[in-house]
Amino acid sequence: MKKVILASLFISILLLSCESLTENNAINEIDKRIVGVWYNTAPTNLENGPKLSYNGIEITEDGTVYDLGINLRTGSFDYLLTENNKEKITRKILFAKKNKIKYESYSYQPSFPNTTTSNSEYALDDEALFIFSNKYYKTELSKKIIQPTTSNFSITLTDNNVTDYKLTASSVVNYPNVFAFKNANSLSIKSMLNDTYFIDITLNNFTGVGEYNEENIDIAVSILQDDMVLVSDKNDYNFSVLLNITGYNESNNLTGTLDFTMKPKNDSQYLSILKFNNGKFTIPIY
Repeated sequence: MKKVILASLFISILLLSCESLTENNAINEIDKRIVGVWYNTAPTNLENGPKLSYNGIEITEDGTVYDLGINLRTGSFDYLLTENNKEKITRKILFAKKNKIKYESYSYQPSFPNTTTSNSEYALDDEALFIFSNKYYKTELSKKIIQPTTSNFSITLTDNNVTDYKLTASSVVNYPNVFAFKNANSLSIKSMLNDTYFIDITLNNFTGVGEYNEENIDIAVSILQDDMVLVSDKNDYNFSVLLNITGYNESNNLTGTLDFTMKPKNDSQYLSILKFNNGKFTIPIY
């Protein structure tokens, strides 16, 4: 009787070991057909400005997934980087086989660092890959997707807490993060800097190359903090502005310099004087 019990116990342990071994092997099993560079497009729903966003992923043989954006200078896909430490933005596929997928996603918000594991499905046909709730098409990193464009914007921010904090526009994005467009007699400039500061400028009574000040300009500065958006505009601040348009080609781009100061209208421990100096830009016009 003891021999029978021992034999049964041995078989049970062996079966559990085999099952565990199979699971461990499956964890690293990646469908080779999904390895490569994939992209899709989607409407931006912007009334004025770029009409399409470009989203890409690169899936490697070890299951690492890199998020891709358009490099505006080359017109081809490139790696999206985190703002804080310039790391490539990634996910990790733990298993992808027979249309089943298990993967890890990471939060890159410093105040909410965490990892989540998800189970989902994928599908592959002759034209596209359906994965991460999106439809992607095969491409290559070196392939030109859009025409290269000149898009540069930099400015230095100084306030009570941060001195000489340089803000710049990333050159690798899902759609142009700095652009301008003209409406009747006004000119609008939209700029996302350091993936955190959004400067929205409306220049009224625009007449072309020349200097403009706060009498003709409305500015709002939005700061993205985790899941919140803090908007600072003329309701809370008085603005002094000097915008110098040095070049304007309606079918090409806009160049110029920008300096402005924001002073709180009321004394507040939560609001400080913000100075944006030495701004320079060359941006596309839509």
